[in-house]
Amino acid sequence: MEKTNLEKIATDESGWETLFFNKKTKKYWEKTYPNSKIHGGGKSELKEVELNENIKKKYKIK
Repeated sequence: MEKTNLEKIATDESGWETLFFNKKTKKYWEKTYPNSKIHGGGKSELKEVELNENIKKKYKIK
């Protein structure tokens, strides 16, 4: 297994979307399933996000 710099911060209420923090770059990343209607959730997507008010609300971060 490959070692990663991503640290899990929170999961949304659905349990399908997850917020991570890259300890090395100090950036936030969100793992989502954009094709969630496909059986098993489809392929996941990891994208960089800003820790703005929408993300804080979604993941209940103060």
